[in-house]
Amino acid sequence: MGMSALLQASRSWCAALVLVVTALAQEPESTPDPLRAMQRELDAARAELRALRAALEAPAIVHGALGVTFTNEYLFRGIPQEDRGAIAQPWVELGFRLHPGQPGDLMRNVELTTGIWNSLHDGPTGSAGGGTAWYEADVYAGLSVQLGDRWTVGALYTVYHSPNGRFGTVEEVGGSLAFDDSELWSPIALQPSLLVAFEVDGQADAGRHTGIYAEIAVEPRVALGGVDGFEFELLLPLKVGLSVRDYYERPAGGGDKAFGYFDAGLVLAATLSGLPDPGRPWTVEVGMHYLVLGDTNETRNSGDDHELLATLTLGTTF
Repeated sequence: MGMSALLQASRSWCAALVLVVTALAQEPESTPDPLRAMQRELDAARAELRALRAALEAPAIVHGALGVTFTNEYLFRGIPQEDRGAIAQPWVELGFRLHPGQPGDLMRNVELTTGIWNSLHDGPTGSAGGGTAWYEADVYAGLSVQLGDRWTVGALYTVYHSPNGRFGTVEEVGGSLAFDDSELWSPIALQPSLLVAFEVDGQADAGRHTGIYAEIAVEPRVALGGVDGFEFELLLPLKVGLSVRDYYERPAGGGDKAFGYFDAGLVLAATLSGLPDPGRPWTVEVGMHYLVLGDTNETRNSGDDHELLATLTLGTTF
């Protein structure tokens, strides 16, 4: 075969190869590759799973908490209320997430909270005193905002009312500041917080002037691990209550005392199984609190400057 014939044959084979490749590239859509169809279905399923996971992990718009505490004695911010008979303190709270935000946003987790806290007595301030057991009902509403990764600020309006008429109604406006140090210290974080409350009508100490109250608190927590499906945690709450102005006035006059009380607690918390679950497991907390009272509260407490409180709390969130 001559050189010209060889070149002509090569050109013919190249032209045929180009035609075959072009035909494959222009394959009709009516006969799709089975592997490509399966890949498209798999991608769609993965997208649906990602959307479902995001919906499940997103914080609920409406959530809440409920529970009840039983105690042997009730002191409100160190001010004695009742130390005889049975005392039960049920509560329910609802939270409405207005703006969850995104990680990295300066302002996120904007939340509106409302609830009611009660104290029921069968002692002298309750049913044994000739009235109903419903000694106290506190109705409140607040707004909180998370700033950055660790700070949370809040505002709270509270009405303290006595359904059985044992004390006068008190209205209060408060501001709070909390710092989340859970990722800074290990294994124990302090979780410090500050509350400043302004009485706008009535007085918690039944004094002559509306007062300003300040509270500094920490609540270290230690995870103790699980046993037979129960998770245990130890809480060490510490709290000090102070009068900024006229909050702890002496009953018979004589001015105001800055130090109201100091509360040191030891609380063991555990999850419970076998109870109806409204959203999350129920928890039970057994605690002891040692209170040291300031001069004004000591006078109101028949001269005793310290108290030992036992508490049992059952609660859950949903």
